[in-house]
Amino acid sequence: MEQTLKSRFCLARGTTEYWNSRPDFIPLLGEAVIYLDYKSETDESGNVVNYPGVKYGDGKTLLSDLKFAEDYPLLMLQRHIDESKTYIYVQSEPAISWTIVHNLDNYPTVTIVTNDGKVVEGDITYVNRNMIKLDFTSPFTGAAYLN
Repeated sequence: MEQTLKSRFCLARGTTEYWNSRPDFIPLLGEAVIYLDYKSETDESGNVVNYPGVKYGDGKTLLSDLKFAEDYPLLMLQRHIDESKTYIYVQSEPAISWTIVHNLDNYPTVTIVTNDGKVVEGDITYVNRNMIKLDFTSPFTGAAYLN
């Protein structure tokens, strides 16, 4: 039976002020932590626009000591994630729809990150316990982290 879920594909999110108020927080292995206001710009109308940033937990390192995803290449994130519990899918050609066979034998959480480190939204369809389909509004390259 197919199930469709519309989701933000993130495990934990908050402002920089919120995350700084938790100095002893250690994200779980593979957990995506979203900073909603990682970078800010002022647009042509004078409005402040916030851009999110993402850090990935390794289960051992304090959040404040982890680097943001854009601070090192996307594929280097793999060394922070236990491969037996997490499946990483890399989409190297721009595509609007990704079909992923992960063989985790469950309905995993999904975090989608573009090659430039931005967490994006999309529709996820659980085809079965070992396959998902992700649909987006425009094609791009990046990675899907399933756990």
